[in-house]
Amino acid sequence: MYPNKSIRRPSSQLLVVGFLLLLVTTAINGLSVTTFNLLAAVHRSVMPPTLSSDYVFDFRESDCESWWRPRAEKVARYIADELATTDVLLLQEWWTCAEYEQLLDQYTGHIFGRVAHVRPGLGHGGQKREDGLAVMINKKSRFQLVSAKSIPTTRGRIAQIVHCREVNAGRSLILGNLHLSFPSSPECERKQAYEALLVARAVAREGRKHAFYGDDGNHLQVIAGDFNSHSQQQASHLLEEHQFCNSMSAKALKSMAYGGGEVDLGVTHRTHLGEDVCVDHVFCRVVQKNSRKKSCASSDGLLQLGYLDSQGTAQVVDCAKKNFCLKSPCKISDHRPVTATIEWDTTKKQAPKRYIHPQKSETNETLHPLQSLWGS
Repeated sequence: MYPNKSIRRPSSQLLVVGFLLLLVTTAINGLSVTTFNLLAAVHRSVMPPTLSSDYVFDFRESDCESWWRPRAEKVARYIADELATTDVLLLQEWWTCAEYEQLLDQYTGHIFGRVAHVRPGLGHGGQKREDGLAVMINKKSRFQLVSAKSIPTTRGRIAQIVHCREVNAGRSLILGNLHLSFPSSPECERKQAYEALLVARAVAREGRKHAFYGDDGNHLQVIAGDFNSHSQQQASHLLEEHQFCNSMSAKALKSMAYGGGEVDLGVTHRTHLGEDVCVDHVFCRVVQKNSRKKSCASSDGLLQLGYLDSQGTAQVVDCAKKNFCLKSPCKISDHRPVTATIEWDTTKKQAPKRYIHPQKSETNETLHPLQSLWGS
């Protein structure tokens, strides 16, 4: 029999083991989704040092291997080192050049499987486009690829609709990877909202026709990517009207409500005009079997806090951006990755009661404390 003092005071080894078990449990129930715009070499303008700044020809990084390869290696190493634990990686501005893909596979092929689609139409110099979208699925995650396709959203742009399934529980994860139109005019905001609507409809259609459900009777839908707009604009509002939860806004609101203190407003993109903005988002919702309702939590005011259902089986537990330099010459991309961590358990828990934000008025105004306005 152990001495009584050992029973009264657990050893540090036991505490460490208990903590590790907690981490393992969290990892099993959690799902991490990352969106990352890679800044395709065909879109990045460069000026060779041998030419003067007033030279009119528009060179692109993709024009010369010695220009694009150094940054491509940085991107590949970054994904392999910093994003290797994410379950699903949604990439925008994926370059379909064979040499580029081979380089990325050398660093990440042992970690991720990949499905990619190229944009239609003609691009720089009247040549056939070489960039598009890609989704990477971690080979160690509990998800496997079921199907993948692309849909047109507007002229020269597409979205990916990717269907994954849990290996054990058998539930479906439906992904929508998008890159909305650049805000080149005031009318573009409505155009972005329409593109987001097309993606939401495609994701919903894939779920209705082909989704698998587990014992908890639901599946998960995620729409993420480069929205080219902040959370107060029409594309984000449209998804929220369709009961999608903005993961970053939910994390910020939960921090304000439960933790107090300042919320990091953050920057995810530096535009070609030098503006710092937050345009990379991860939206998610739970869809119940044999029901048109996307989430029971929305009617209780809990969806804003990241609770995706009223049973407590699904919620956004974290959302954060990666911090790295957005300035040349050290930059990896002009976007920072954004990762949302979603707890998606099969065990029902006690969900919080109806939530009313203390700073919110009696109106139905939606509070988004996270992102700043475009260009501010």
